Amino acid sequence: YMYMPKGEKGQLFLPDGTKVWLNSDTKVTMSNGFNTENRKIYLEGEAYFDVSKNDKHKFTVDVGGLDVVVYGTTFKVTALPKSPDVRVALHEGKVSILNSRTNQILAALLPDEEVVIQRNSYSVKKQKFDSDYYISWTFDELIFEYASVEEVFSQMENWYGVDIKVQSKKPDLKYRFRIKTETLTE
Repeated sequence: YMYMPKGEKGQLFLPDGTKVWLNSDTKVTMSNGFNTENRKIYLEGEAYFDVSKNDKHKFTVDVGGLDVVVYGTTFKVTALPKSPDVRVALHEGKVSILNSRTNQILAALLPDEEVVIQRNSYSVKKQKFDSDYYISWTFDELIFEYASVEEVFSQMENWYGVDIKVQSKKPDLKYRFRIKTETLTE
């Protein structure tokens, strides 16, 4: 398996030619028989995938209870261990998300669509998204567009590899800014 610690990001090339960008605090494990019997991986955290096409074996990202199934496409999966939901955002191609126990299709995405699925109830919410914003971290940039205090500091903790305690008197404030090369102090 490969683990990307907090404060770091990295790229992984799988044996089938698929490229994976791992965000901070993310773990990817390949199944036994990857690229011979199947193309299944297990994800905890957040990763962006550029999947090589293979008509023989579909590519599956297992996030514990949900399978993201593709044949060749670019997409992002956010499955943080403490989060009650899983997010899948599609950049190019086509993606299906299945309940891994029943194989029931919960959602199918087209480009520039994102789905949020609750882990416990399997409820589905589909919406459009801005792909540049959602994959900015793969280009070493962090973009916030009307983000909540919790979202900003949660992502900054991973980005810089630190723990941040926030005492905000105005939790309704929304933030818009970018981080590229700035230090934590800046």
